[in-house]
Amino acid sequence: MSSTNIYIPYTYLLFHKKSRTFYYGSRTAKNCHPSDLFESYFSSSKVVKSIIKKEGKDAFLFRVDKTFETAEETLDYEYQVLKRYEAGTNERFLNLTHSKSGCMWTTEVRKKASETHKRMVKEGTHKRAFQKGHSGTKGFTGRKHSEDSIAKMGRSGEDHHYYGKKRNKKTCKKISDSVKKIMTKEHRSLLSEKAKARCDEAFRKRTSENNKIQVCCIKCGYQVNRSNLVNHQKGSRCKNQ
Repeated sequence: MSSTNIYIPYTYLLFHKKSRTFYYGSRTAKNCHPSDLFESYFSSSKVVKSIIKKEGKDAFLFRVDKTFETAEETLDYEYQVLKRYEAGTNERFLNLTHSKSGCMWTTEVRKKASETHKRMVKEGTHKRAFQKGHSGTKGFTGRKHSEDSIAKMGRSGEDHHYYGKKRNKKTCKKISDSVKKIMTKEHRSLLSEKAKARCDEAFRKRTSENNKIQVCCIKCGYQVNRSNLVNHQKGSRCKNQ
């Protein structure tokens, strides 16, 4: 039996060279194996996939962090790591969340949730069961608005002021040109001094907050200010150089 047929769930660490940011994730799919990483598996993260699509897989350094026997152990360990570094709000991480709900969706849990969802829709106890795409079991299905309700909602159909009208090509081009103008660098450079001052103040506030937040270096575990993390990893104090 080849090693790739042995089920070994694992956690892994990615490092984006250009932005010097990390992504920590796990792999618990059926028949997964550490040899999959960056061979047939490139993370489930939309952020990571987007970067790979633009820059190629060589944009990342990668390594398997730890292997486990079960998916539950793997996901629990992933949650503990992400929680420790507050990865969802940490600028040094590409992870979008470090909540437990975002890490604990195993295949078994997903299957159970799907069965529960279908049962609730069938019984009419699902809180969104009357929306489009669901069976008409409750809510507004089969009912109509009264004349008073329609009047309160405002004009519609033939009574609407734009009913039956179309924008001509000249108007469409004018709107398109206006949008393009707003998005140009020249337009942004014409911001008022007051607007620029607000941007500068926001930057100073963010820098000040970063100086107060303590984070651990993912390489050596040394605790530093978040704003000094990059310099720490480049310097001699980082033990894992």
